Amino acid sequence: MESFAQELKNFREGKKLTLKEISDKTKINIKFLKKIESGEFDFLPRPYVKAFIKTYAKYLGMDVKETMMKFDNLFKTEPDSEEKEEETTSEKEIIEKEPFLKEKNRKLMPVILIVVAVVIIFSLQTYFRKKENNQLEIKTHEIVTPLKTEKIPQVENKPEETKFTPVTLECKALEITWLRVSVDGDSAKEYTFYKDDKKVWKAKEFIEMRIGKAKGLEFYLNGAKIDSLGSKNQLVWYVRFTKNGIENLQLRKRPEQQ
Repeated sequence: MESFAQELKNFREGKKLTLKEISDKTKINIKFLKKIESGEFDFLPRPYVKAFIKTYAKYLGMDVKETMMKFDNLFKTEPDSEEKEEETTSEKEIIEKEPFLKEKNRKLMPVILIVVAVVIIFSLQTYFRKKENNQLEIKTHEIVTPLKTEKIPQVENKPEETKFTPVTLECKALEITWLRVSVDGDSAKEYTFYKDDKKVWKAKEFIEMRIGKAKGLEFYLNGAKIDSLGSKNQLVWYVRFTKNGIENLQLRKRPEQQ
């Protein structure tokens, strides 16, 4: 062992490396490195020591395989007491634990049987419940309620009576014009028309108007064009449109012309 340890130490010194440098790089405790180089390999279980030597040799650039073979040869003549001790210990543990395991299994057996019984009962209940539901569903489908058919009385489609509007007045603006309109005597509404504005009024009897410019609007009464109501400098003070035409047209001069 000492010759193997000395060989490791000589190789390290030949590389001009200190134990501290190796410890810093390999993270192996320096006191373990000292024991390795002094031939004391029993400071830890052999697998740990073997791993340290392998790391040590690899870092120094040694032949790792040859180094580990030499280390293993050191212990060939010695019985592997650690392995025997582990085997003995494990056998003892098994022998000691066996009665305990048997006793534990005996205690657990009733619990296991109860659990199995509950699972079986639950499965049977589920099965019968589904079977019962299926039977009810089949019976439900077999019941057919006859539908009573009633004759729906046919309604004769009578043509809708078209509402006839005696007075339809369409207006189109030729220029900006103000006017007031009353349909069948209802409240009057005021409008300001701009060029090309259009509007249609419908009345049962008559439409009354006051217009700011006599020539500012163009009228169509029941589809027929009406001639100009007055001249450019006049306003329509009052005009009444009926199905027969224009009634009671009153003209006045526009205020700016007075």
